[in-house]
Formats: sequence, structure tokens, C-alpha cells
Amino acid sequence: MIYTRAVRFNRIEFTLVLGIAFGLLIDLSITSLLSHHQGGLFANAHLTRLLSYELMVGTAVAMILRHNGWRLPHFNVYPTLGATGAGVLLAAAGVVLFYACGWIVTLIFGTHYDTHLHEEPALLSGSASLLIAMVCVVNPLFEEMLVCAYVIGALRRRFGVIVAINFSAILRVTLHLDQGAFALLWLGLIGLLCGYVYVSTRRLWPLVVAHMIHDFVVLSHLSFA
Repeated sequence: MIYTRAVRFNRIEFTLVLGIAFGLLIDLSITSLLSHHQGGLFANAHLTRLLSYELMVGTAVAMILRHNGWRLPHFNVYPTLGATGAGVLLAAAGVVLFYACGWIVTLIFGTHYDTHLHEEPALLSGSASLLIAMVCVVNPLFEEMLVCAYVIGALRRRFGVIVAINFSAILRVTLHLDQGAFALLWLGLIGLLCGYVYVSTRRLWPLVVAHMIHDFVVLSHLSFA
């Protein structure tokens, strides 16, 4: 069953939830961008800290949302076979979009322009498979439930669907500034695509599956590189 949230927009709740969930991550992302330092983003210690942070902060945010009347069904995150298949297709669309963005950027700025995400293959050498698996589950759920489902669910009735989707996409980009300039274009388009998919289907699971696939491909590639 698809659930919708029919309560008024709560500015205090919205600010509190985003501040607690993403305040520190946005600060680190902007600091990393300004310092031109992307090294260590995929190191074991970073992933462990990220996992611990999302589990602790996610618990705190869940308590706030539950107190204000939010329940798990409102996020429509329940997995189904069809939604899983849609997630695989969404992940494939993301790959196509990645290379399309690379082609466009190269066409505009020339072949010398860096169209790669800033990743350091040696950093994850010998990483525990369990750590990668946990990150690939927790991180997609944390981000998609808050960046997409919560943000769009909270904003759409007060400001409209277009504003809600665009805000969600901007937030997604802001969280990943540390992945390099090329990633901004790609993640912005991915954010818009995910937002429209969520609004059209009212199902979050395809987004979670696509995010899981992306994280697994990136982290497993770096681990065994």
C-alpha cells in the first residue's frame, strides 16, 4: 500500500532534521572542496566513521520524526520484486547518464577536462567485506529516506513538487561536493531523476536499490583494485 503524508509543513522540524542529519556532512563536503583535498574519502577509517555517524544520527532523527507523527510506511521504502527491478534499471540509467555527462563536459571543455570521480584505488586495499556491505546498506537507506523521501514529502504540500524535487537534488549535490567538479553535474541530474521517479511512483525502494548498486560497484572496485 502507498502512503502519503497529509500534515502541514513544520519549519522547525525540517530545519532540525536536516541540521542534525547533514550539517556536519555538508560542512566537511564544502571544506574538502575548498581545500582541494579528496584523498581518504574511501579509506577504511572514513567509511567506519561514516557508518557510525549515520547509525547514531539516523537513530536520533528517527526519534524526532516519530515524535512528530512520521512512521516508516510514510517513506514507502518496503521492497518488492518489481521495485527491485526498477532500481536495477534506475542504476543502469545512472551509468548512462554518467557517460553522457562526461561526453558533454568533454565536448564543451575539451579532452583535458577531468571527468572522473575523485577516488584513490589504494585506499581501500584489504578492506573488510563486511564493512563494505554494511556501508552499501546503511548509506543508501540513510540518504534516500532523508534526502529524497523526507525532503520531498515535507516540502511538496507547502511549496509544490517542483520546489521539493529541486531542493532534494541541490541537497544531494551539496553532500557530495568532495567528489570533484564533474560529479556536481552528474549528481545534480541524478538527484532530479530520483526525485521525479519517487514522486511518480511513490516508492523509495528503487532509489535505494540503485544507490546500493552504485556504492557496491565503487567500493568493491576500489577494494580489489
